[in-house]
Amino acid sequence: MDSIAPTPIDDDVADNAEEQVDASNNATEQKTFDAPETIPTTAPETAEGRPSKKSPAAEDVHLPFARVQKIIKADKKIGIVAKDATQLIAFATEEFIKRITQTARRKATGSTIMYHDLTSAVREDEFRFLEGK
Repeated sequence: MDSIAPTPIDDDVADNAEEQVDASNNATEQKTFDAPETIPTTAPETAEGRPSKKSPAAEDVHLPFARVQKIIKADKKIGIVAKDATQLIAFATEEFIKRITQTARRKATGSTIMYHDLTSAVREDEFRFLEGK
């Protein structure tokens, strides 16, 4: 069996590649929390090549699906809610928690977010709907 020897890499080529990777990493480090315009309807494949049972949006959600279902069912005014709608509600809930926490974090003077930091966050235009007026 012939062994293939690695090709020597020019230092300039290696430096250029590292700069491209660094630039790519810097570009992807800035995270936004905007919901996608469309939620993919095809499930990703598992390692075995079979379709995953969860939608791509559902795989990013950390709230327990059963708990979200239970909260929805607790409101007797709401009828039957489809599984994908429940997943979207869970996704939206996580986004809400992230955004209000980020806003409260900016208001906080210490390292801990306090109640008054959240009340200040609620007064922001983005969260005015929470005032209940």
